Amino acid sequence: CLAHFNQLCSGSCNWGEDLFIDQCMQKVLGARRDSDWTLLSEEHCIPDARHQQDWLLCNDGRAAFHPFKTEDSYRACLSAAGAPLPPP
Repeated sequence: CLAHFNQLCSGSCNWGEDLFIDQCMQKVLGARRDSDWTLLSEEHCIPDARHQQDWLLCNDGRAAFHPFKTEDSYRACLSAAGAPLPPP
């Protein structure tokens, strides 16, 4: 994927890891995207304004959490989700 997009963009495409893997899976590997909005707890995947900050709670049974920009905030999320914490 990296070589493909470096050629397509004439260098780095300046994407984050989420867009890179999305485009890699679809455009290069031919994977079909099936959106299941119940798996990921993420700021941009909120059902309505009343639940705008719910993604930060990490306690609704979701399988993955994104984005947490600091180790402390990510570890707090894992703890709230009931996940075993990896060593620091």
